[in-house]
Amino acid sequence: MKQFCIQKQIVTLAFMPLLLISLSFEAFFLYGHYTDMTQSLITPAQFNQLLFQSLAITILLLGVLIYLLWLVSRRITAPIVKLSSALQSIAQGKPAPSAAVTTQASELCTLAQGINTLTEKLQREHEILQQRIDDATQSLRNKKELAERDNQNSSRFLAVASHELRQPLHALNLYISELQRKVVGAEPQHLVGQINHSVEALTQMLNSLLDISKLDARTIVPQIETFRMGGLLERISANHILLARIKNIRLVVRPCSCCVSSDQLLLERILMNLVSNAIRYTEPNGSVLVACRHRGQKVRIEVRDNGIGIAKEDQDNIFREFHQCKRPQLDMRKGLGLGLAIVDRLVKLLNCQLELRSVPNVGTVFALEIPAAQMPDKQPDQETVRATNISAISCLLGKKILVVDDDPLVLESTAHILISWGCTVSSADSMDAVNKLLETNSDWDLIITDYQLEDSITGLNVMQVVKQQLERKIPCILITGNTSQEISRLVSLGGDRVLYKPVSPAKLRSLVEFLLKGSD
Repeated sequence: MKQFCIQKQIVTLAFMPLLLISLSFEAFFLYGHYTDMTQSLITPAQFNQLLFQSLAITILLLGVLIYLLWLVSRRITAPIVKLSSALQSIAQGKPAPSAAVTTQASELCTLAQGINTLTEKLQREHEILQQRIDDATQSLRNKKELAERDNQNSSRFLAVASHELRQPLHALNLYISELQRKVVGAEPQHLVGQINHSVEALTQMLNSLLDISKLDARTIVPQIETFRMGGLLERISANHILLARIKNIRLVVRPCSCCVSSDQLLLERILMNLVSNAIRYTEPNGSVLVACRHRGQKVRIEVRDNGIGIAKEDQDNIFREFHQCKRPQLDMRKGLGLGLAIVDRLVKLLNCQLELRSVPNVGTVFALEIPAAQMPDKQPDQETVRATNISAISCLLGKKILVVDDDPLVLESTAHILISWGCTVSSADSMDAVNKLLETNSDWDLIITDYQLEDSITGLNVMQVVKQQLERKIPCILITGNTSQEISRLVSLGGDRVLYKPVSPAKLRSLVEFLLKGSD
C-alpha cells in the first residue's frame, strides 16, 4: 500500500508537466494549421488527416511518458520503498528485511548499505539482549524455586521444632504441678516456685521465637470471623491479673460489647503482648488500662499505661527484633525483646492500623483499629462462656478418661495429674493399645490425645476410631505442639478442642471440667 502511494505521487508529478507539453504542442500544431485553413479553405479530408496526425503525436508522447514512469519506478521508487520498509521495521523493533537495492544511483546504494549495517548491528544487539533476558529469567526462576524450597524446609523445621521442643516442656509443666502438690515446707515450695517461673520464662521465649519464625516464613493465614470483644478481654484480664498484683500494678480491663471482624486468635496474641509489655515497663503502684470503643466503621482498642514511656528516638526501633528500651544489651529477665516485633507483624498480617503515643516518665498508649461488625443474632457469646470461671466444686471425681501419647514421660505425667484430680485413667501409647482397650473397657467420659503419634497416626485418627466404636458423642481434647491452623480447623469441625503445648495444669483442668459439665 505504501509502495502504491509513493508510485502514485511520482506518476502525478511526472505526468502533469509532460501532459502540459503534449497539449501545448498539439494546440500549437492545430493553431498553425488553423491559420492555413482560414487563408485557404481546406477540404474535410485534409482536416481529418491533420487530426489523425495530432492524435498520433499525442499517443507517442504518452508512450514515452509511460516508459519514463516505468524507468523511474524501477530505478528510484522500488529502492526507496525497500529502504522505507526496512526503516519502519527497525522503528517498530522488528527484524528488518535486507535493504539490498539494484540501482545505479550511488546515493541510494550508500543509504542501503548504511541501513543494512545498522540492521545487522541492531539484530546482533537484539540477540544479545534476548539472551541476557533469558539468562536473567532463568536465574530468577531458579532463585524462586530455591526460595520456595527454603520456605518449605523452614516450615518443616518449624513444625518439627515446635513439636520436639514443646514436648519436654509440656511434660515438665505437668511434673512441676505434681511436685508443687506433694512438696512440704516453705523452702522446698519456694524452690519449686522458682523452677516454675523459670519454665514459664523458657516457654514464653520459645513461643516468641517460633512465632516470629512462622510470621517471617508466612505460614500463618488469618481466619477472619465475627465475634464479640467481651470474652477476649476477659481472657486478657484473667491471664495478667496475677502478674499485675505481684508488681502491685492496677490492671483495669473495661467490659466491652463491641463486635469486630478479625482473626480472634491473632488479635488476642496482639493484645496479650501489648498488655504484658505495658505491665513489664510500668513501675509499682502504676496502672494499666485496656478499653475499646466504636469509632466510625472501626473499633478502637487502646492499651494505656503510666509507666516509664518511650523516648522519641526509640519509637522507631521498638518494633525491631531483640530490642529493649534503654538496654543496649538484652536483659533475659525482660524476655527476648520480640513481643512488639510479633505485634508489628501480626498487625500487618491483619491489615490493621497500630498507633503509638508515648511521653517519657508519663506513659504510653498503643491504639489498634479493626473493622467493626454485627453479630448475626443474639446468641450467648461463646467466648464469654468459655472464659467463665469454673465452679470450685470439682466434677472430675470418678470420671473415666482415656489418655493417648507415644511419649512415656508425657503419658505418665498426664495420667498422674488426672489421677490426683480424682479421675480414673486408661493409658495408651499407640493405636494398637487403644484398640485393645476398646475390646475390654470403653465407657470413657473424655479422651485426651496427643496429635503426632507413631507411623503417621494422629490423634485425629484416634478420636475418629473411638467415636465410631462407641457410637456416641464423646468430648475430646487434642494436645499438640504443632500450631498449624489447619489442625485447629479439623478439630473444630468435629466439635472438639485443641490445646497447644506446653499446657499448664490449670488450663488443662479448666477445659476438662468445662467439657465434662457440658456433656452431663
